[in-house]
Amino acid sequence: MAFKDKLTSVVKTVGDKTSDTIEITKFKTKISQQKSAIKENYEKIGEYIYKQYKENGYSNDELLAQFQEIDESKRLIQDYENEIKRVKVED
Repeated sequence: MAFKDKLTSVVKTVGDKTSDTIEITKFKTKISQQKSAIKENYEKIGEYIYKQYKENGYSNDELLAQFQEIDESKRLIQDYENEIKRVKVED
């Protein structure tokens, strides 16, 4: 009976670790997506500012949407990183 209990324990541990790895991978994918969104918005900002520069000026209010999207992506990245830490600590 001890062998069966040990085997059950090992299988449960492997299952838990696999589940944690999958969860961490999901968060890492979300982090990557948010970093891509930040990069895309940085590019939009750069293109916009350059166009405005060429046309003699730009307004900061017109950039507000991209700035807010970048801030939201950074907040989400921090949340996902915190979730990864939480999953790792549960091990």
